[in-house]
Amino acid sequence: MNELHLFAGAGMKSCSKCGTPKPPEAFYRRGTGRQNQCIECSKAAAKDWYAANPEYRRTKARAWREANPDYVREYRKTNRRDIYLTESARKYGITREQYAQMLERQSEKCATCLLPFDWDDKQTKPHIDHCHTTGKVRGLLCNACNSVLGITNENIETLSNLIEYLKCHGSSAAQ
Repeated sequence: MNELHLFAGAGMKSCSKCGTPKPPEAFYRRGTGRQNQCIECSKAAAKDWYAANPEYRRTKARAWREANPDYVREYRKTNRRDIYLTESARKYGITREQYAQMLERQSEKCATCLLPFDWDDKQTKPHIDHCHTTGKVRGLLCNACNSVLGITNENIETLSNLIEYLKCHGSSAAQ
């Protein structure tokens, strides 16, 4: 018999995976009793299983999203900023603190057109601008300014030509 089982004590239960004696609350409920593995070991096993079966996880998540479109829509709407910041950390490697510092440095305005950012407006919510060659984050732009850079492939000559074009043909903004 495992030595840990001998010292489990009254009211304690030993995990079948790690063998550690723990109080009943450290085990998930099953019917009228408790599971054999502690919560920590159960979570670790589930994490390992999902890592080994990514297609199953994606299929299950997709099915849940499709079955609950109203919930997903509302969640995304009310958590827009958090979702974006989590995605930004994954894509660009910046922390929430670094993002907040960029917002503060730019007075919560687009770095080029100086329009104030608004999370509820697709055109004026902040977008992380980065160099597509180096991946380096440059700043925060509104959707329109970010799109202009993308459409012109960040080509300085093309952007200069656009400015000259507007000057020659009279732009209401240039006058």
